[in-house]
Amino acid sequence: MPYWPPHHAQIVIYDSALKRASLEDIQYLLSLHPLQLDVLEFAKTHLGWDRFYRSRSTRVVGLTTGNHLLEVVLRPDGRSEGERCIVFHARYL
Repeated sequence: MPYWPPHHAQIVIYDSALKRASLEDIQYLLSLHPLQLDVLEFAKTHLGWDRFYRSRSTRVVGLTTGNHLLEVVLRPDGRSEGERCIVFHARYL
C-alpha cells in the first residue's frame, strides 16, 4: 500500500511543489481520506532517490474544491523524529 500521512503527521511542502499548485489546494488534497482520491499509487521515481530516502514516493490525484484535478507526489521523511511527510511535487492536470 502506498504511503499516506496520518492526521497527526507534520507536513512539509517544498517550494518546488508550490511552483505549479496553490498551498490551499495541496493542503485540501492531503486532508482527504485515501478513498476520496482518484489515484493513490507508488510514484515512478528514480532508483537512486528511493535508496537515499529509504522509501517509495506516493503519487495521488484528486479534485480540489474548485474542481481542478491536482497531482501531488509525497514521501515519508525517515530522517526526522516523529511522523513527518514531504510534498516535493504538485501540478494541475
